[in-house]
Amino acid sequence: MANATMAAAEQQAALYRDYAAFQSVFPECQQALKAAMTMVVKERPADPIAYLAMKLREANVELKLEKMQAEQEQESAAVVIQKLGRGKKDKKRVQQIKTNNGIFVRELFKKLSTENTANATGLLLFAKGGEDRQSLELPARLNKSIPPKINATCKKIVVTIIAWPTIDKELEYFEFAELFGMTEQQAGEAELAAAAVRIQAMSRGKKGNAIALQRHRERLEKEQVGAYTKTL
Repeated sequence: MANATMAAAEQQAALYRDYAAFQSVFPECQQALKAAMTMVVKERPADPIAYLAMKLREANVELKLEKMQAEQEQESAAVVIQKLGRGKKDKKRVQQIKTNNGIFVRELFKKLSTENTANATGLLLFAKGGEDRQSLELPARLNKSIPPKINATCKKIVVTIIAWPTIDKELEYFEFAELFGMTEQQAGEAELAAAAVRIQAMSRGKKGNAIALQRHRERLEKEQVGAYTKTL
């Protein structure tokens, strides 16, 4: 008798463990059952089994709808996050374009200027393009690799300068930059960005020279060792 009781207790414990494991995998079953049983106790129907079955079906539908809504909300959130990511990326790209345009204007001013001012005649030749621009003998980066927005602004610059009483006018940097549609703040930022680019280029140049010098020394040492070996 005692053995049978122990066996029954072990079997019941095993069932509880299986039920708990099942609930952990399918918690929605416990939710549906709890909601349905709550309604059975509350309503006290004449046929509790049929009523329970009906309420389980309704709970099942509600749980599925809630799951679908949650999935849709997650998808919507993912779309929003993706849009924000693209927006930040686009904003960064636009800012980089503006920075590159500013650096171009600063470098152009530097090439056209003497004693911190640039003559409007040189700028007019650049803005006209073609042979006029070629006559300035600018570096390739200022003659061929011209940003689209800078090129588009050139027509307006030609009209503006020609309308002046005289084109033989000395332009300071900020006035020069203003003709390209830049504010004083943007011109200042472009000046700093151009300086940073020059410093980076000088650093790369020094590093390259150091590497070339080291290779030259190693080559000389090998030649000296080879020459010494031949005399032995």
